[in-house]
Amino acid sequence: MQRKGDKAFVSANQETSSTPFTTISQEQFGDVWQIPKGIWGRLVTVQNSVIGLRFIAVAFLFFALAGIMALLMRLQLANPESTLIDPNTYNELFTMHGSTMMYLFVIPLLEGIATLVLPQILGSRELPFPRLTAFAFWTFLFGGIIFYSGFFFEYIVGMDALAQEGWFAYPPLSGIVFSPGRGMDFWLLGLNVAEIAAIAGAFEIILAILLCRAPGMTLNRIPIFAWAMLVTAFMMLFAFTPLVVGSLLLEIDRKIGTHFYNPAGGGDPLLWQHIFWIFGHPDVYIQFIPPAGILSTIIPVFSRRRLVGYPLVVLAIVSTGFLSFGLWVHHMFATGLPEISLSFFSVVSMAIAIPTGIQIFSWIATMWRGKPQLKPPMLFAMGFFLVFVLGGITGIMLAAVPVNQQVHDTYFVVAHLHYVLFGGMIFPVLAGIYYWAPKFMGNGRMLNSRLGSLNFWLVFIGFNVAFFPMHVAGLQGMPRRFYTYQAGSGLGILNLISTIGAFIIAAGFAVFFFNIIYSIFRPQVTEANPWGADTLEWGTPSPAPQYGFRKLPIVRSRHPLWDQDELFEVSGQTKQVVEVLEQRPYRYRAQLTTGVFDGEPKEIFRVAGPSIYPLMLGFAMTAFSFFLIFDLYALAALAVVGSIASLVGWHYRPNTPEEQRTETEDRIEALTGLPVLMAGSRRVSRGGMLLALLTLSVAFVTLIFTYLYIRLNFDDFPPAGMEITDVTLPILGLIVLWVSGLFLYLAAKAVERDSFPRLRGFFGAGVLVAAIALGLQIRFYLSLPFDATTNAYGSAFIMIAVFMLVLQAASLLINVISLFWVLWRGNQYRASNHKSVSEMAIFALWAAGATSLGSFVLFVLPYIL
Repeated sequence: MQRKGDKAFVSANQETSSTPFTTISQEQFGDVWQIPKGIWGRLVTVQNSVIGLRFIAVAFLFFALAGIMALLMRLQLANPESTLIDPNTYNELFTMHGSTMMYLFVIPLLEGIATLVLPQILGSRELPFPRLTAFAFWTFLFGGIIFYSGFFFEYIVGMDALAQEGWFAYPPLSGIVFSPGRGMDFWLLGLNVAEIAAIAGAFEIILAILLCRAPGMTLNRIPIFAWAMLVTAFMMLFAFTPLVVGSLLLEIDRKIGTHFYNPAGGGDPLLWQHIFWIFGHPDVYIQFIPPAGILSTIIPVFSRRRLVGYPLVVLAIVSTGFLSFGLWVHHMFATGLPEISLSFFSVVSMAIAIPTGIQIFSWIATMWRGKPQLKPPMLFAMGFFLVFVLGGITGIMLAAVPVNQQVHDTYFVVAHLHYVLFGGMIFPVLAGIYYWAPKFMGNGRMLNSRLGSLNFWLVFIGFNVAFFPMHVAGLQGMPRRFYTYQAGSGLGILNLISTIGAFIIAAGFAVFFFNIIYSIFRPQVTEANPWGADTLEWGTPSPAPQYGFRKLPIVRSRHPLWDQDELFEVSGQTKQVVEVLEQRPYRYRAQLTTGVFDGEPKEIFRVAGPSIYPLMLGFAMTAFSFFLIFDLYALAALAVVGSIASLVGWHYRPNTPEEQRTETEDRIEALTGLPVLMAGSRRVSRGGMLLALLTLSVAFVTLIFTYLYIRLNFDDFPPAGMEITDVTLPILGLIVLWVSGLFLYLAAKAVERDSFPRLRGFFGAGVLVAAIALGLQIRFYLSLPFDATTNAYGSAFIMIAVFMLVLQAASLLINVISLFWVLWRGNQYRASNHKSVSEMAIFALWAAGATSLGSFVLFVLPYIL
């Protein structure tokens, strides 16, 4: 079926231009975008195409490991009273399998797909923070290595190094009393490193979608997959951050002896459940929304019809993300919460089915109006419907409190989780891999269709054979998380069927991996747009060049390749922008930012190139966690120093000719009317700072929630003997801190006015006053008559205080390094070059605001509650 845009990609790399610049060859233009060669090149590359494929490959490696553990568990459960695996080993396999699937497979896989395809879907050249993407990958990889190194220390070294407490790690079982080994430490600190990778990836996705789209791509023209990833990325900030905080509190309980989850000291194990499920249930939709976006991309292509109800689908995605944070008690109906709470969360658990239903009806209507073509991507999309709808129905059943309490902790819940989480994710993801493989897999290779069909039927049949009987087993009372069951209970045949189904699934994935290898060595090379798709990624040659679009497309439709004869036809200033960028700059990687709402060009900026520092920072952070596992605090401190050094190296710009602005940049600005920024985008930097502050705010709110929740366990708050009567020092320190923020604000204004003397004076004063403020507050907190191990009140109090002090110390350290930079490079740069001072001022003022809120919570709130 011929579409208007089928030939649009031809002009994407034409070497003609109407600009006054001389024409640059493809080789010259693409040279700076090439992936560095050799082993060193593999370590320093930051290219989204490489990093995305690495995410996907490593995620599937962890998936294979989780699958092997699942098969071992199914073999154990195939017969009643089996002794194939002992209880401790079964608990280890159960914990590692669930944790791998939740933390090391699904989220990294989805972020990898987004990293790989988003720049071209958006009509861009690269993600805005390529080094951050590389850092996210290395931390994900290293975190997974720490997590799995427990097997080495368990079975080779002989220590207790594998967690047995489940992928949810409920206290008090996960506390030091019942889990005295290092298994939980490997679990907590290894996964925390991997979760940092997820948050870093979320930053990149948000900024790419909001700020780095093709000219003309307004909000109502953004592809559905991009909308899905945007909502998911914001959800990750709000969901993963509390989990990181809660995990750190649990590790501190274990290492230092605090009492956040210890009832004997006034803590509460249910606090962990609240924090964990504030992450856990939104994570269900974090795993569902991107696959739903993939379906909304694929179904119109293979139905040959536009998606029905685009605005409603976008609204459904946004509302799903919002409602998902009102469901966490859905998992705590059996914990004795008040009935009014159960009623509220039960209603929300049912209400979230509405936006999900809107998307499903949109897909059905799109297929109904079209002529579906049952190629492998569409087969997996169709398989999703039966699997996810059945999982959704059982989810509505579990939203009813009486049903939930009846089947709680039975295999009915296991079946529901796998239908929703595994089935609802894996079928769309496999559809997406078969769909995008011709564009992003080597030299335009298409995966074999016959093997793809066999892959689908094996996975689809095996999935239902494995998991549907679990509904029946659960209704018959089979408990989850047990390594065996009694003979004569009538559960043997159901478990045997499930085990057979699990091996059929394994056969299906063996076909999938074989298909990839087969297609690499016996490729079916195809055209640039074999599916006749409508989105921009299919508007480049196959394989796409590393920079994606040399000449940036201009979007005038939601379906540019279906509706536009050419991707580059436009008049006025936008045409001049894309034509200039087609030729210049080419000495460095140049990217365009556009307006959040209107998609109009705003800036041309230099994108960071290859660097070893993302790997070094990821390694240093991983080493820090590893040393903490073994209580090697001096080495952990060295790892912190290494992290700081890596960050300094990351942002260091050598004073070389390649770093200097030339008259070319001036000519580009004159022709396009846009600023050309050699040191990075101001808009992207501001967006990154705001996202960092949002993440820190979520972490701080989590700590305040912890403090207030613990208050419920004390009749007198603060407890007797722990009252604070003299708050002169912290109040004085707070006032001085605000003065420091004012000086930094004035320094930022000096940057805008290009006044170097004022910049130097105000910046130096701000740093000095901030140091005084930090010193005053440290002195006060060191003089307290209690510490973090006194009781849960002391633990929560000290943790909030430490958070505030760390914020101030981090701000001070960054400003000291920056002040040194300003003074050292004072004769080489104008004041207006130091744009980052504005971001530092914002951070310092936010830290002052957070300290004010924390001081109110600590010194005022206990006496008025």
